[in-house]
Amino acid sequence: MIPEFNGNRELDSGEQITVEFASLPTAIEADNYREFIFGTDGHVETIRFKDTEIMRRHVKKITNFADDDGPIDTGGKLAASKNPQVLPLVYEIREYLLSQTEVIEPGES
Repeated sequence: MIPEFNGNRELDSGEQITVEFASLPTAIEADNYREFIFGTDGHVETIRFKDTEIMRRHVKKITNFADDDGPIDTGGKLAASKNPQVLPLVYEIREYLLSQTEVIEPGES
């Protein structure tokens, strides 16, 4: 995957951030990575994502990416980063991964 993060796709190919995946999530995994928060009326108010688990389990290798603490070359390092500027990359990777599988909606099996 070549993320759009920070104009990455406009860079020369040797400078682009690339993300290699260990695996894509199954439909059941993708469903488990979402936490639905229901309001008192029974409707979904919020969906929280388990980004740390997603990054650690599915992102095998990241090239050409670093923050102030040094290279971030694995999903585990990306998940552990305390730098808020990496969050858009985390979100983009999550959206890509979760879009690659069928999603089970609340109440479906």
